[in-house]
Formats: sequence, structure tokens, C-alpha cells
Amino acid sequence: MEGSRVPIRRARRLATLLVMAAITTALSGVAPATAGGKPMPAGGKPMPLAAGQRSAAAADRQVAEAVAANPGSRRISATSVLLAPGVVMTVPGPVSAGATMTIPTQNGGQMAVAAALPVNACPSGYLCVWQHVYRNANEPGAVLRLYFCRTENLGNYYISPGNSWRDDISSIWNNQTGGALSGFYDWKALGYRLVGYLRAPNYLQDLTRDRAADGGNWNDRIDQIAVC
Repeated sequence: MEGSRVPIRRARRLATLLVMAAITTALSGVAPATAGGKPMPAGGKPMPLAAGQRSAAAADRQVAEAVAANPGSRRISATSVLLAPGVVMTVPGPVSAGATMTIPTQNGGQMAVAAALPVNACPSGYLCVWQHVYRNANEPGAVLRLYFCRTENLGNYYISPGNSWRDDISSIWNNQTGGALSGFYDWKALGYRLVGYLRAPNYLQDLTRDRAADGGNWNDRIDQIAVC
């Protein structure tokens, strides 16, 4: 009888070792992948891909959606669309080093700018607004870069069909020159109401933390921008 228990004990010991090995692997920091290919940290919560790791195919789809949603727009790089003169939308995705894109200037000319700018960058002379918090390296969202000194109605520009830039801004960087002052407005039933001002060269990284002129915060409220 005693000898017949030996295989059972060995089987139990083997099972225990396998369980311990699985636990060790889980604690080693090697995260299993989800069906969608994104890594899963401990606890099973999805981890967004960094902008540099986003596939060219994903960026291509988003750019194609933006072109389809904005009549008269045109693609000017792998990740950017010229929505209107002085209005460039860029989505996260890979861009070849040294690539450039040509945009029109206010005097009717053209200007070549770097197409490989990180999606969380704002070139000198621009006012930039982001869907999400722009210093979130994991998921910065699309950025709208405004160059001309004029009032922009964000309902005229679409991120994708049916989804305009109205009420969809979480970060602002005013990187214009000469201390230009930009005003931001929210549409209410009786007209536009001031949310707040931002003077160059300053930024508001997370609009959920910034108090608006009429109370509450700035996040996902901006419908119109007086660029300068």
C-alpha cells in the first residue's frame, strides 16, 4: 500500500512545481499579449501602444478617415492632413526620418516643414491642441496645429466622419511668437462663452486641471479659438 502512493506523491509534487513556475513567470514582468496584440500588464488592464510603436496601417486608416470627413482636405505626409490653409491635423504613427510636408502660407506662398515631428510636439509659430493629454507618450491622440492669426470654428474640422474637433480638446500649447494671446470659447444656447486665454509661449497640459472663466474646467469644452 505504501509503495502504491509514491507515484501519486510525485504527481502532486510535479503539479506543485508547475504552478510555482507559472507564478514565477507572471511575477517576472513578462506580460501576456491580448488577442489584439497589445501587451497586458499584471491585473489584465490593457496597455496602450506608444506613438512610435503604432502601426503604419493604423495611422493610414485614421488619415484616410480624416480626408474622407473633411471635403477639400489633402494628405501631405504619412500621418498628416492639410484640412485647410494653415490647419494641419497629425495622427500618431511612424514617419520616415527627414520626411517633409508642404503647407500654404498666409501670403499665398508655400512652406516646407518636417513631417517627422512627434505628435506631442508643437513647432514655433503654431497654436496646437490635442484630443488627449499631449505629454501622454502612450496615447497622445491626434493634434490640430493652427498657423494663421484668425478665429477658427472647430466644428469645421473633423477627426473622423461624424466626430468634429468641437468638445474634444484636452491639451493646448500656444507656441506662437511675440507673446500672442489666444482665446478659447464654448458654444452655449445664446452664443459663445469665454473659457479662458493662453498667452505664448505657454501650455496647458491637462485641461481637467484648469479652471474656466465661467466655472468648471476647460476639458472637452472648446468649440471656437481666436488664434491671436
